[in-house]
Amino acid sequence: MSLKWHKSKLCVKKSMNLVIQAALSEPPTESLPFRDVTYEAKKFFDFVLLEAEEDVKDAYWRFLLRQGMFDFIDDIIGSEEIEDDLRMIYKDIPNIVFNYPIINIKVISISNYMQLCDVLNNISEN
Repeated sequence: MSLKWHKSKLCVKKSMNLVIQAALSEPPTESLPFRDVTYEAKKFFDFVLLEAEEDVKDAYWRFLLRQGMFDFIDDIIGSEEIEDDLRMIYKDIPNIVFNYPIINIKVISISNYMQLCDVLNNISEN
């Protein structure tokens, strides 16, 4: 738990991370909107994490670094390092039951990144 000062009251805010599924960083996702979403997420969440399979973590790190998309990502975690945080997942995942809050999307692009930022802001306020 972290403490937050709000309107002359001391409020307790549960810390939460955003975990983005690595597949959402691949084309057709656009690099600048992805970077903007992770930048905005850093304002609302303690950590912005990318979730990838263990054997492709290095490949994603190199790809994201070259594209300028890794600036606001804190770490790449494996699927086995599951945390109960907000997840941004690729929409076409098979019917799996998730025990944590999710945002289903197919792509992060210029046409939807502002809506994603608004959703992240609204979730962080609740």
